[in-house]
Amino acid sequence: MTLFSAEIVSILLGLLLVGSCACLYGYLREQQRLRAEQQLSRRLAFLNKIQGLAVSTFDVEEMLGMVAKEIRRDFGHDYVGIGVVRSHGKDKDKQLEWQAEAGAASRLLGKPIPWEEGILGRVAREGISVLLQNGEPELLREGLLDNSRSRLCLPIRHDGVMLGVLDLESLQPNAFRTEEVEVFCTVAGYLADALQNATVFHRMQEQAIMDSLTGLKTRGYFSEALRAELKRAGRTGHPFSVLLLDLDNFKAVNDTQGHLQGDHVLAELGKLLDSHSRRSNVVARYGGDEFVILMTEATTEQAEAFAGRLRSWIGSEPAFQKMQVTASFGIATFPFHGSTPEDLIQAADSGLYASKKRGGNCVSCAKPPRSPEELFQGKWAQGLERGNPDLLPVNDLVDMPG
Repeated sequence: MTLFSAEIVSILLGLLLVGSCACLYGYLREQQRLRAEQQLSRRLAFLNKIQGLAVSTFDVEEMLGMVAKEIRRDFGHDYVGIGVVRSHGKDKDKQLEWQAEAGAASRLLGKPIPWEEGILGRVAREGISVLLQNGEPELLREGLLDNSRSRLCLPIRHDGVMLGVLDLESLQPNAFRTEEVEVFCTVAGYLADALQNATVFHRMQEQAIMDSLTGLKTRGYFSEALRAELKRAGRTGHPFSVLLLDLDNFKAVNDTQGHLQGDHVLAELGKLLDSHSRRSNVVARYGGDEFVILMTEATTEQAEAFAGRLRSWIGSEPAFQKMQVTASFGIATFPFHGSTPEDLIQAADSGLYASKKRGGNCVSCAKPPRSPEELFQGKWAQGLERGNPDLLPVNDLVDMPG
């Protein structure tokens, strides 16, 4: 006896099939939703990590290096590179300096890329994004990665100002999905904020250690450098010298020609001292029209010779000659004139006072302590007074390597 007719059985089977398809469709939709959530979670975690790296340090090279490695680790693209714009004034003098790389073509680090050159130059000049996915001839010709088949170049901009370029390349065609491009655009935004913050930080740091009028280091910076050099010289046993100088007749310039002209004299002197000093020297404005130079690994004789040359350069400068401005110098050398910052500055200042007392436009240095026991104790400085006869004048110096 048949319980169901063939028609009913057919209907039931159809309903069962529809129900199964609906369940399967629901299952697939749920799996798709879960995968999308997982992908979104990974994307957000990645962006959160990149944002953390971008604000972890004001050392631009270190920060960009960490970001490049993290991008490659997370996405697996064959090459990641980040260049920073270096400007020398006009657009034609700008260039990209490659500061971070990760991947197979890591060979451009530290190298400049001309502003007008290739895809990277175009991205930097025009501020556009470039996506090449199918091994276009332009890509094969200009890719930083040999045999590159896909390339994404993004501008790094902050408030319309071009700061750099993010470059990603792959050996696979169609390597960059739409959602990936969106992620990397966000990364470029993070990098723009980080580079701008680093620029502001370094500018403020520079202002804190730089005298705004002369462009030289500040007295505070010099004091720190002197303490550091004392520690280093104590370990190595090498001498170093402190050269203190003060302008002669500078007060007359301010009194007769005004403080603006006086400021101009100080600014010009700052340029002269900086341009004629070794890179290892620390040149600072000590206060007013008084300047100081820390000469690393320089003996008294070398410091005297250098001071003599400076005296001649200042005396022969037309702008200074016109106002009858010259310079007086005082010199102290570690360890012969003391082993503390106070000892050395006081010895140099005493030499400077002696030069002034002799009429200016000359170089003087203090005699070292006569007693070896006093050499590293600084006791001689406690009784040192201005005009002390233990001051040696230095005249008609012969040029020696400074």
